[in-house]
Amino acid sequence: MPWFDDGTMILHAQSTRFKVCLELLAQKSAFFADKLALLEPGPSGITNDNRFVQGCPVVHLPDKAEDWGYMLDALINRKTPLPFAIACSPLRLACVYEFVDLLEEIMERLTHTFPSTIEV
Repeated sequence: MPWFDDGTMILHAQSTRFKVCLELLAQKSAFFADKLALLEPGPSGITNDNRFVQGCPVVHLPDKAEDWGYMLDALINRKTPLPFAIACSPLRLACVYEFVDLLEEIMERLTHTFPSTIEV
């Protein structure tokens, strides 16, 4: 599970926390770019009060911790093979949190692995 000592934000999903780089998520996700620029309370769970851990804001997410583990791994290790069962988690989250490049990359991998036509 990703935990970077030099991370600037903590994602909290279920009972698991991930310390990640705020700038990385903001660069890769329109959702996080918008939400993190504001850092104010709202439906996303982003807070601007005293909810900090190790000096980093904590973002509470309604998603499964396992899904975020796979998602962050897919963002960090872009060249690692992505089995179908594991690809589903980052695929769902990429749609929800607007990780457009990652969504396209996963779709391309799946299309290559599972073509829509079968040659006989």
